Amino acid sequence: MELAEFGVRVNSLTPTATDTAEGMARAAEWGVPFRRPSNPSPRRRGFLGLGVPGVPLGRLPSPTDYAKAAVFLASDDAAMITGADLKVDAGAPARYWRWDPSASPPA
Repeated sequence: MELAEFGVRVNSLTPTATDTAEGMARAAEWGVPFRRPSNPSPRRRGFLGLGVPGVPLGRLPSPTDYAKAAVFLASDDAAMITGADLKVDAGAPARYWRWDPSASPPA
């Protein structure tokens, strides 16, 4: 609040569970070894991008998705946004609601 009069905006970006494919590709380019667990649990499979049931956008965010959100917050397009937290989560918190798009609506 003290710096708002000077045009200083303060926002945050909250990353969430991340798709590892982009990071693994980058590690391979750099020659850094990366190994997936041979038999991950169903929950871990979702976090490894091996199927993400219940995430509304159907995939987990990648590092590039976080970068785009950060660039947006730093841009003039976000000139009137301050004191906000931008969650990049593919709608994951919404999955905690029992919603099945294939189910018929309640009577």
